[in-house]
Amino acid sequence: MDTLKITIEQGEIYPGQPFPQVNIFINGRNLIEIVRDEEISLNFKPRELAGSYEGLDLGTFQHTNKNSHLGLTVLQCECGQIGCWDMHVKVTADKDTVMWSDFSNPHRGPDSPAGHWVYALKFIFDRRQYEAELSKCGIKFNE
Repeated sequence: MDTLKITIEQGEIYPGQPFPQVNIFINGRNLIEIVRDEEISLNFKPRELAGSYEGLDLGTFQHTNKNSHLGLTVLQCECGQIGCWDMHVKVTADKDTVMWSDFSNPHRGPDSPAGHWVYALKFIFDRRQYEAELSKCGIKFNE
């Protein structure tokens, strides 16, 4: 079973504009690093831009979790603009587990002229542990 850890730290997109940033760790590794490694394996060009994400603003994370059965935005572009270069996951739950699968970047979908990326990432969490982590963000998980 995978483990989820969420931290909320002070982020800053523009000097003097701090915001509460949600950082996601899976099995002790930052999700940005996990996605970076996956994008490098997908032959991301230019390679140094692979994993160009940052944690979400807490308000955005709370909002996207309200409809988590439809999918969840877990990372945003390092520029701070939602919709620029986001990472989404499909969330599936049963009474004991929560699964993240079907990672996707909307700019690398089936109709993308730059090519469709299929991320081979899937994580299964203990539901109680998952719910406890979401509660740090003021979110009650309802599947």
